[in-house]
Amino acid sequence: MTLRRRLRRGGLLLSATLVSAACVVPEYSIAPDGGGDESGGSTNDGSGGQAASDESGGTGSSSGGDAGSGGDESGGSSGDGGTSGDGGTGGGSGGTGGVPEDWSCADETADPMAYYSDGDVCGYRYVSFWDGGTIDPECTSGTGVDCFTSTKTVATGVVPATHPDPTDDTKIIYPGILVGMNLAQPYGGGGGTTWPTSGYGVAINYTAQGAMIPGQVQFRLDGDTYCAVAATGTALAWQDFRHDCFDPAATGTLQDGDEVSAVEVSLRSSLFDQTITQFQLDSITLVDEAPVLSCAGCVELSVPLSMATNGQASTFRLDLPGGSDMSSDAARVIFQLMVEMDGNAGDLTGTLRDANGQDLFFWTKLGQVTGWYDLVLEVGPLRAGETFDAQNVASIGLLIGKGNPGTGETVDDAVVIVESVRFEDVTDGTVGFEFSDPGDPSFTADPGNITDSNVTWREQ
Repeated sequence: MTLRRRLRRGGLLLSATLVSAACVVPEYSIAPDGGGDESGGSTNDGSGGQAASDESGGTGSSSGGDAGSGGDESGGSSGDGGTSGDGGTGGGSGGTGGVPEDWSCADETADPMAYYSDGDVCGYRYVSFWDGGTIDPECTSGTGVDCFTSTKTVATGVVPATHPDPTDDTKIIYPGILVGMNLAQPYGGGGGTTWPTSGYGVAINYTAQGAMIPGQVQFRLDGDTYCAVAATGTALAWQDFRHDCFDPAATGTLQDGDEVSAVEVSLRSSLFDQTITQFQLDSITLVDEAPVLSCAGCVELSVPLSMATNGQASTFRLDLPGGSDMSSDAARVIFQLMVEMDGNAGDLTGTLRDANGQDLFFWTKLGQVTGWYDLVLEVGPLRAGETFDAQNVASIGLLIGKGNPGTGETVDDAVVIVESVRFEDVTDGTVGFEFSDPGDPSFTADPGNITDSNVTWREQ
């Protein structure tokens, strides 16, 4: 794990190189802080579930806040922490008790197996799990000092599939696991202090072998969680980390200069069980300026949502000539895309349509997509009454809509930039789509009630 800085300034932050050198291992796991009754050790009250849509799948929300803070299910209302569909806390960052006034991470030396320090950040790594998720190692202390040893230097675990609550059929269970690290915690455990954010933002690199959806990256500030769903290495502005990001009405964000105490990555449930064979935080890179996001060739899907009324959407579809067999349990369609929009709400829904015109929908919140993002579509087990023919999928697509913004939510004109579409474990060998040339196969638009929605090709 090393600290480094991207763009103009000299080094700072956690990255795999330093962890290899300072910690002797390239692994980096994380969980609650060292210091309070709720810190360190494994917990089962959660730090993020995954909200699913009423259709089939979804990449919704829920990340840990304090125990008892709720998550939301498909943008619905929050419930109690640690129950189905709800977030809970995966721990927290250390307090300031017992830290000498003039102490800093520069005073500490790395312990190769348990404790990380490079002079800029320092602390113990920790883990957490909830709602049926399991992770190894399981920490037993409240400081994180016993989480990782010479025989266990990287986390592994299992995230069971999202499933109905067996005791209450109105609720859904969203299992998950988490790794984290305190950013300013003295050697030996106990309370810690804080680390200041700076510049434009941060890119967090993590390894999550076996995960089917992007991780949820998060920071702890004054006991609260600020989070964003992002693929590894995505450059995020501090403002992309939203307070209790599972709550659609939450509007607070991190800012340059905030004092954070821990960094975490949580893996949330999907439609399938996920066996995680390697889970670690590799690096954190400070980003001084907004990155220039570019692609060799992209398709631009433009929807003037400011003109739309609630519930309206435009559809963009890609045909699969001859149909595609996605009946394998591991079959997935992955859109690599980016959203340009001023606003924090709206709908971005992936779709699969079979040869009989039956659709499956995979919803995520448009305004929460940050940087280059993998939107994952899994057919998964069909629900009662669904008749989708996974052996003959005729087209895939994206619905971009206004949704029904709640209190504090805003939606503006949106542009979704798609760089590629790839297929995994599709049994008939269907190849993916790239849009490097304007003559490549592309989306067709059905604007619906939102006039002026269109598809264009661009190189940037």
